[in-house]
Amino acid sequence: MNKKVIIYCALAVMLASCGGKKTSGEEAAVEDSAPHSELNLSPELVSHLDSIAGIISSTASNVDFKALVENGKFSLTDQQKKVKPDYLLSKGDIDDLATLQEKYVASAYLAVDMTVAGLYGLDDDDFYSNTMQRLAAETDEANQKAADEAKNAELSFANAQQFYLDMKKRNRLDKFYAAEAAYAVEVLYILSRNPDLYMPVMTDVAAMDLCKQVNMAYDGLEALSGEYPDLKKLVDALKPIADIKVTGSDELRHHLKKKNEEFAKARAALLK
Repeated sequence: MNKKVIIYCALAVMLASCGGKKTSGEEAAVEDSAPHSELNLSPELVSHLDSIAGIISSTASNVDFKALVENGKFSLTDQQKKVKPDYLLSKGDIDDLATLQEKYVASAYLAVDMTVAGLYGLDDDDFYSNTMQRLAAETDEANQKAADEAKNAELSFANAQQFYLDMKKRNRLDKFYAAEAAYAVEVLYILSRNPDLYMPVMTDVAAMDLCKQVNMAYDGLEALSGEYPDLKKLVDALKPIADIKVTGSDELRHHLKKKNEEFAKARAALLK
């Protein structure tokens, strides 16, 4: 199984989990891990969420950062590789995670960071090759059935419709929208660190769909926040960048440079 599939399977295991390891002083994590089978969403809300998920699913393949890099045949020169990126998630970032929601967000971030790590020859580092599986184990230690289902389904962000249906079946639509929001935000964040370097891989369609995905994920999280109060912080974090609309990659490049720090703040806020 290649690393891309491992990453996505690990995330699927985490999102499939309704259980978590209870540790002292982590009541928030325990509450977040509790099953929501008793939560009954109104038909109107479910219909609204279905519509939003349909839009996200239609844009997902265009927002797949790894596919964009590979299809654009993007590579770095030996000289560029010498300047290692200091903006990817670090071991310290992962060690500081307390709640399951933070771990879900971190997993989505890592799915993007792995692509950048590969460009710089860092993808064989133990941190990048093992962290996703470790996070999955921490949030789903005993749920082997979920692990098997994730392995078989090979869920990915490029297969958002199946991801959505799986989370809907498990009554965890909050996790679908949290993960999709985090993934899109991390792509924007990575692009904003060096637009001149990374933007050549973004087509006009990909640029439009990336901004659309952030907006749709924001709408989904906001709609669910009445039922899941813990989503409020994600809604607040996304709000400053949720209404960005572009008509192509050049316009997105402009926003990335002009609002560089806004993307960094949104990325940091999602993980707090």
